Amino acid sequence: MTPETTSFTRYKLTEPEEIHGSTLTSLNRAKLQNMRSEAAEQKLALVLDPYKPLEFIQQEAFLAGKIELVNILLQEDEAAQNYVAIQTPQQSNQGQGE
Repeated sequence: MTPETTSFTRYKLTEPEEIHGSTLTSLNRAKLQNMRSEAAEQKLALVLDPYKPLEFIQQEAFLAGKIELVNILLQEDEAAQNYVAIQTPQQSNQGQGE
């Protein structure tokens, strides 16, 4: 993990670090799924006040962004889990041939 010089904090990660950083525990996954459910329920419960349409639009956009971020984290976890599952048998097979 190497810090990069940018306007924001950013790190150059190796492939194993990327995979490890994307992998969630089952408790992390459950927490994120709960957060997604709560945000979706809040979004469905929004009521448009005709006198405050911008407030409605802002709240809807905020909740949509929250849901999307959680979806990205869960998708990256799934991709990391699949990568590890594919790599593990290949590594086992390489050890058997030697």
